[in-house]
Amino acid sequence: MLTASMDPTKCLADRKRTNVSIPWPVPSAQTLLRLEQRSPVFKCWTESYTSLVTRMSFLMDIPPPQRIQKFEQCCLERNLLPTTAHAYWTAFLTTKTALGEIPTMEDKRFAKLLLQRSSVFPAAHPMPAELHHVEKMVRDFPKKMGLLCALAFSLGQRLGDVLQLAKHDIQIDQQFILITVRRGKVVPHIGPYVLTMERNFWLSRELWNLREQTTSQFLWTENNSTKERELLELQLRRMITAVDPRLEIRSLRRGGLQRMAASGFPMDTVILFSKHKTTQMLLRYLNWGAASYHRNVQMANVVSSVSQYVTCAL
Repeated sequence: MLTASMDPTKCLADRKRTNVSIPWPVPSAQTLLRLEQRSPVFKCWTESYTSLVTRMSFLMDIPPPQRIQKFEQCCLERNLLPTTAHAYWTAFLTTKTALGEIPTMEDKRFAKLLLQRSSVFPAAHPMPAELHHVEKMVRDFPKKMGLLCALAFSLGQRLGDVLQLAKHDIQIDQQFILITVRRGKVVPHIGPYVLTMERNFWLSRELWNLREQTTSQFLWTENNSTKERELLELQLRRMITAVDPRLEIRSLRRGGLQRMAASGFPMDTVILFSKHKTTQMLLRYLNWGAASYHRNVQMANVVSSVSQYVTCAL
């Protein structure tokens, strides 16, 4: 019978999250060898997901009766949110399938329990970064780090996606700088997409200078390996938290998109940057505050346009 040691009323979402990184248990060499010899169908996994599945494979070395208890203990030690815990357990079930083992009914019931916790305590959106936060990052961070944060904020992109830009992804077209996003979270689903900046914009000039000065293929890493990106993101996470403890890496994207919406740009334009599937999804991501402000700006512009002649008459 399934027993859950984590009380949903004392959910991880209510616990104060820390920036302490606790290493995960290391799987046995035999389990790793079995993963390396898995069916070729799993070679379609992304590198990051393969890393996650490998990370969860340590549970295969634990007897089934103790697996769930050990997993919950690891989640509590790392203050994982319910949505993250559900994603990690799903990765473990994928590991079992990859190794030719069928998930048990107990495994599936626990996955259902984690999913229920996720719906009761949904993932909290990060606090959006403000312009003064980004200005401080540009001013205080090393130049490449500051440029990376400013680019993610200004384009409303995931910092991890910007981190994977290569030199050939940056091109000049007349008065524009074209940025082609070829690697990232949504690229496998929608394909590469292009973002545009004015060529004379200071951020465009700095980005082009970085492109010309970089000797490696990629702008921020040597070969775009998962290990390189994880180390760089860990360093950035600490630096961003030092600017404001309430900020996260995701704060840059959300803050940039909220600023676009608050500036009065149509949602059809903002969604070109966010790449949400629908406007409704974008509005939920922006939060009702930004959506209401965007609506107020549009209505105010309409009223001003209609009443300008009345004002002149007065």
